[in-house]
Amino acid sequence: MTALALRVRLRLRARLARVAGSADRGTTLVELLVGMAIMTVFMAIFLTSILLMSSTANKVEATTISATQTNQAFLKLDKMVRYASAVSTPGVSTASGDWYVEFDSPPTGVSTAQTGDTCTQLRLDSRQLQQRTWTVTNGVAAAASAWTPMASYVTNGSAAAGSADAPFTTPVAGVSASTSFQRLQLTLVATAGNSVTATNRSQMTFTALNSDVSLASNATTCQQWGRP
Repeated sequence: MTALALRVRLRLRARLARVAGSADRGTTLVELLVGMAIMTVFMAIFLTSILLMSSTANKVEATTISATQTNQAFLKLDKMVRYASAVSTPGVSTASGDWYVEFDSPPTGVSTAQTGDTCTQLRLDSRQLQQRTWTVTNGVAAAASAWTPMASYVTNGSAAAGSADAPFTTPVAGVSASTSFQRLQLTLVATAGNSVTATNRSQMTFTALNSDVSLASNATTCQQWGRP
């Protein structure tokens, strides 16, 4: 082997040794820290996006629940109050502090088994709008039914009389109004949700088509079972 060939061979071995040593060198501490920092930034962005999406979904769900509760109550009462013959004067019970109002509905027809008027009592406590009914025949009241819920998550049960959020009012028609019927105005403030809450305020006025506006402040309508 000539001297030139030997030098070339030795140089090739030295170069291969340097390449092999470079491949086994591994990751430096600086490179590791930079990679961890980049990963932390991306994880923060990802988690923030997840939290925002969860918060939005919870708020939409809470809004839907609160709106659904009030809408269900309005649909039920629209059919019930429409044919009432008298609406009582709303008020707050001195015993429980709950809001009450009552309305009297006449029999729907002689072909039904019902022989007397039906009294419906609405109660709004701290979280729920409820109703119960009883019949009155010849001045004698039958036993009242159990309380049944109409809407939950209602939060204006502690509103003061005369305030904008008072749940039950009986507005009197204006001088220029043509209606001669009593009216019941229902205001519900529903708040739903846990970590994220949503409040829905709704108001609707129902007209009792079998009533007389002269009884707009009737304090004795359907008071047989009181306001517990």
